[in-house]
Amino acid sequence: MTARTINKTVSFARPFLLKGVDRVLPSGEYRVATDEELIQELSFPAYRRVATMIFVPAESRASSIEMVSIDPRDLQEAQDRDLEDSANDTAGRVRMTHEGLKPQVECYESCEKGWNFFVTDSLLKLMTTGAGLPDGKAPATRAA
Repeated sequence: MTARTINKTVSFARPFLLKGVDRVLPSGEYRVATDEELIQELSFPAYRRVATMIFVPAESRASSIEMVSIDPRDLQEAQDRDLEDSANDTAGRVRMTHEGLKPQVECYESCEKGWNFFVTDSLLKLMTTGAGLPDGKAPATRAA
């Protein structure tokens, strides 16, 4: 059986509750690990989620962490609540999700590069200068 672990970092702007954790967790960044196994019966590579864990500060010791098994839907609900709670803040925040794009999809690498460019380069440039890079190129400068 072929297995893999996908790690990601999720952020919370405010303290939050998560099913499976019996206390309020502080705002901040959290590592989430998802274990998946290859589905052998298919003619193309596809994986099924086996487990999802979040690493949280241990309740008993400040420098320790504990790994808690969670349902990814509960994590998404907690993130949605955090976003809604933050909606009244004066600071802006953008959250984008490309649903359906999975690492095993053929275009994943190029799609990921494209999204990273448009979110980190083009959107930032649009927000800071008023002109983004919608076609992936720097805007032409006009000759005087």
